[in-house]
Amino acid sequence: MRKELKCFFEKLFTEPEFRQLFLNTTSAKEGYDLARPYLENVTFSEFKEGLAYVHKKLYNSHYKELSEFDLNSISGGGNKFAEVINMLNYLM
Repeated sequence: MRKELKCFFEKLFTEPEFRQLFLNTTSAKEGYDLARPYLENVTFSEFKEGLAYVHKKLYNSHYKELSEFDLNSISGGGNKFAEVINMLNYLM
C-alpha cells in the first residue's frame, strides 16, 4: 500500500472528528472525493484497494464467524464503504 494511503488510514484511526466526516459519506467515490486533499497522486482504484485491504485486515483480526442466532437476525444488505468506516469506530 502506498505511503499516502497508510498515512490517510492512520489519520482515520487516530482522529475521531476526521473519521466522523467519513461516516457521513455513502459511497467509496464520495469518500475518495473527501480524501483527495490527503492523497496526492492516489487514484480512485488505489483508494478502493486500500479500503479493501483495511477491511480485510480489520475483519480477520477482530471478527469471528457468526452464530446461527446472528445469521437468523440479519436482514437486508449493507453499504461496504460505510461498513469499513464504521468498523474503525468500534475499534477505537
